[in-house]
Amino acid sequence: MIYAMRARAILKVLNLDFKDYEDFVKKYGPYLSDTPTMKALTKINVLYGGLGNLVAKKLIDFELVYGVFSTACCRAWEKVKSIIEGYRKASNQPTYLGDFEYLYNEMEKREQQLGKKV
Repeated sequence: MIYAMRARAILKVLNLDFKDYEDFVKKYGPYLSDTPTMKALTKINVLYGGLGNLVAKKLIDFELVYGVFSTACCRAWEKVKSIIEGYRKASNQPTYLGDFEYLYNEMEKREQQLGKKV
């Protein structure tokens, strides 16, 4: 059940069509609004932000998280990065979803160590 909800949310987010934060807001409404798009985006942000926080605090094994979530996490971050960065500027919250970004960066480092790209 949880996997299916996460999969639907990831697919919805990965299929969004926008150029940048302003274009996203124009097409999908204000960030953090109560829309199906924002609900899917929030599920992704909470999941990967939470995992990033657990990894940063060493409360969960990074290799486990990497093995299960690396591809989806990296694709999701690459898709939403401009949205998050735009919201950070618009809301004056420069560290908003920093744990999600941290997890992405750690996964990218691991990919470089392995000599591959997710």
